[in-house]
Amino acid sequence: MTDVSTRSPRLEESYRQYAGEMMMYATFLVGPAQAKRVFEDAWCRLRALGSEAVELNRGVLYRQVYAAAGEGWREDRVTHGGPDGEPGGRSLRGPIDQLSLDQRAMVYLADGLGLRTALVASQLGLPVPVIERSLGEARQVIDTNGGDGRALIKTAVAAAPAVPAYHEIPCPEQGRG
Repeated sequence: MTDVSTRSPRLEESYRQYAGEMMMYATFLVGPAQAKRVFEDAWCRLRALGSEAVELNRGVLYRQVYAAAGEGWREDRVTHGGPDGEPGGRSLRGPIDQLSLDQRAMVYLADGLGLRTALVASQLGLPVPVIERSLGEARQVIDTNGGDGRALIKTAVAAAPAVPAYHEIPCPEQGRG
């Protein structure tokens, strides 16, 4: 395992370039109350891998946030009763919280970033037909509930927490646990 206290210029440069974008993605996936934890977990994973071991690009960063959200999503549902910690699983974010984590990721990547279906599939590691079906279902949920996908994304990410400085992310090797 790489010593995270060692400075990694490649990883720090990626952080400067993409941290804001990754925090917004985390916020859309899990809500503002859990976004910072998911964001930090994703960056800690990257630090542990070491920038020399990972081809750093946007796709890798999105996959790390998605993976951290998947773990956090399960944990939040069990410990808090619902996404973003709402009592009894009641949604405070409207149609977004009616979507599965996969569907949230699909909506964000396709409607928020404008990625084509094949690229969304490669980012999430799912077959194109699954993306097409699930994305269609997600858009129907949003439309049925009077939502506009792009407007929902914009509103949701406006609540994103502030991005911490790179050296302030508390990774397990640095006392987070």
